[in-house]
Amino acid sequence: MRNSQLVNIVSFLVAMVLCSISDLSAQNKLSNLKSPFSKYEVSTTECSKIMHHSGSLIYIPSNAFAVDVSKVDVVTLLYREVRTPSEMLIHNINMTTQLMGKTFYLESNGMFEIYCLNGEDTVQVHEDRSIVVRLALPSKEVDVTMEGFRYNEKEGLWDSYTNRIQPLFLNDKDDDLWGSGVVQSNAENVEVMEPGWDDEWVVDPAWARQDSLRNLAFQTMEIFDFGLYNYDRIINGEEFVSYVPQFVNQNNDSIKTDVYVVYEGLNTVIYFNEYNWAKDFTLIKNRKYSMFTVDEDGAIFKLNQYPELTAAGSTLTFMLEKKADLPKSADELSKLIGAR
Repeated sequence: MRNSQLVNIVSFLVAMVLCSISDLSAQNKLSNLKSPFSKYEVSTTECSKIMHHSGSLIYIPSNAFAVDVSKVDVVTLLYREVRTPSEMLIHNINMTTQLMGKTFYLESNGMFEIYCLNGEDTVQVHEDRSIVVRLALPSKEVDVTMEGFRYNEKEGLWDSYTNRIQPLFLNDKDDDLWGSGVVQSNAENVEVMEPGWDDEWVVDPAWARQDSLRNLAFQTMEIFDFGLYNYDRIINGEEFVSYVPQFVNQNNDSIKTDVYVVYEGLNTVIYFNEYNWAKDFTLIKNRKYSMFTVDEDGAIFKLNQYPELTAAGSTLTFMLEKKADLPKSADELSKLIGAR
């Protein structure tokens, strides 16, 4: 191998490493905005019913955990929910799945993440048991076309998860079957280890903040392992048009950090990085979108002047201008990027 070839290969590998470090730095900045887990102390031998502050319900049968119940009588259940594009971004969740080697984008109707601890040790679901999670939604938002998925942390995509999903209305008679009362969280702020857009587009999920939890319906999933789960559907009926993008800032310097796209009316966020946007970058035809990136310091750069979308395969320049420094909350991030 010639020296010049070796130098080029080494330079390319160094560039890949530096880019990865940059993107990781940006993601670490946003990780400070992650939703905390709620913590619930539950019996290892008795059945329990948990009502999360969102209205969601968790049903745990007796002897549900893979522990020695003669030595462990209580374990800690950790639970949180991810519902919006901004939260997907904060939690670094890629909204894709693969079928027969082809990548498909997903739209979410809500996610939940659930784990169990015995002290500092992780606990699994007993092989003969399962846990039922009913994710609360406004009754008008329950979608019977949603399928179940489990997040594959290693691959960074969603695996199909066979389950039966159906909307269920709250039934107080369940209390007779699941323990003597509802298990309440004893800590709502517990963090543990990790396993042109108009302003009116910003949607505040006010239903989750109402004093009353009436008019809720539930999408139900039976789980046999702990992890991150999602009610998703593959985005169909949309025309994805390919372009060759060039991303620059207001100083006309090339942007190397990941670029994100969110669409009006779709509860998802689509990721593009420097190593796939030349061949994989697409935009949905005739659907309004917002585009932005997060630099290594956590500052938000957003597309303000939208280029005319010409023929498929053409080269387009997107100028992302600095909008604000690192946001201090998920709500602030939502308003900056124009997504709920």
